[in-house]
Amino acid sequence: FLKQTNPNVKILAVGSFWGNDPADKVMNKYSKFISLKNLSIGQTYKAKGLFDNYGVSEHPSDSGMKAIAELIWNGLVEMPI
Repeated sequence: FLKQTNPNVKILAVGSFWGNDPADKVMNKYSKFISLKNLSIGQTYKAKGLFDNYGVSEHPSDSGMKAIAELIWNGLVEMPI
Protein backbone atom coordinates (compact mmCIF):
# COMPACT_ATOMS: atom_id res chain seq x y z
CA PHE A 1 0.00 0.00 0.00
CA LEU A 2 2.72 2.50 0.95
CA LYS A 3 4.71 1.79 -2.19
CA GLN A 4 1.75 2.51 -4.49
CA THR A 5 2.18 6.27 -4.09
CA ASN A 6 5.92 6.24 -3.37
CA PRO A 7 7.73 3.24 -4.90
CA ASN A 8 11.04 4.35 -3.33
CA VAL A 9 9.76 4.45 0.25
CA LYS A 10 11.89 2.52 2.74
CA ILE A 11 9.97 0.30 5.14
CA LEU A 12 11.34 -1.33 8.27
CA ALA A 13 8.87 -3.68 9.95
CA VAL A 14 9.38 -4.80 13.53
CA GLY A 15 7.70 -7.84 15.02
CA SER A 16 6.18 -8.32 18.44
CA PHE A 17 8.28 -9.00 21.54
CA TRP A 18 6.41 -12.31 21.88
CA GLY A 19 6.39 -13.09 18.17
CA ASN A 20 3.49 -13.69 15.84
CA ASP A 21 4.61 -16.14 13.18
CA PRO A 22 1.87 -15.43 10.58
CA ALA A 23 2.28 -11.65 10.85
CA ASP A 24 6.08 -11.90 10.94
CA LYS A 25 6.04 -13.96 7.75
CA VAL A 26 3.99 -11.33 5.90
CA MET A 27 6.13 -8.42 7.15
CA ASN A 28 9.31 -10.26 6.21
CA LYS A 29 7.95 -10.91 2.72
CA TYR A 30 7.23 -7.26 1.90
CA SER A 31 9.86 -5.27 3.79
CA LYS A 32 13.06 -5.37 5.74
CA PHE A 33 12.03 -7.12 8.95
CA ILE A 34 13.37 -7.29 12.48
CA SER A 35 12.14 -10.07 14.74
CA LEU A 36 12.04 -9.41 18.48
CA LYS A 37 10.78 -12.90 19.31
CA ASN A 38 14.16 -14.18 20.55
CA LEU A 39 14.19 -11.48 23.23
CA SER A 40 11.19 -13.04 24.94
CA ILE A 41 12.87 -16.43 25.30
CA GLY A 42 14.15 -16.80 28.84
CA GLN A 43 13.93 -14.12 31.50
CA THR A 44 16.83 -11.83 30.58
CA TYR A 45 14.73 -9.13 28.93
CA LYS A 46 11.45 -9.59 30.82
CA ALA A 47 10.25 -7.62 33.83
CA LYS A 48 10.08 -10.76 36.00
CA GLY A 49 10.19 -9.95 39.69
CA LEU A 50 9.51 -6.26 39.14
CA PHE A 51 5.71 -6.50 39.16
CA ASP A 52 3.25 -8.70 41.04
CA ASN A 53 1.00 -9.02 38.00
CA TYR A 54 2.09 -11.94 35.82
CA GLY A 55 0.98 -10.28 32.57
CA VAL A 56 2.93 -7.12 33.30
CA SER A 57 6.00 -9.09 34.36
CA GLU A 58 6.03 -10.81 30.94
CA HIS A 59 6.59 -7.45 29.22
CA PRO A 60 10.05 -6.13 28.38
CA SER A 61 12.11 -4.79 31.26
CA ASP A 62 14.36 -1.74 30.93
CA SER A 63 17.09 -3.99 29.53
CA GLY A 64 14.52 -5.49 27.15
CA MET A 65 13.49 -2.03 25.93
CA LYS A 66 17.16 -1.14 25.45
CA ALA A 67 17.70 -4.33 23.41
CA ILE A 68 14.62 -3.52 21.30
CA ALA A 69 15.86 0.02 20.67
CA GLU A 70 19.29 -1.28 19.66
CA LEU A 71 17.84 -3.81 17.22
CA ILE A 72 15.62 -1.17 15.60
CA TRP A 73 18.44 1.41 15.46
CA ASN A 74 20.82 -1.09 13.88
CA GLY A 75 18.15 -2.02 11.36
CA LEU A 76 17.67 1.63 10.43
CA VAL A 77 21.40 2.26 10.13
CA GLU A 78 21.80 -0.73 7.81
CA MET A 79 19.05 0.42 5.45
CA PRO A 80 20.26 1.89 2.16
CA ILE A 81 19.55 5.57 1.67
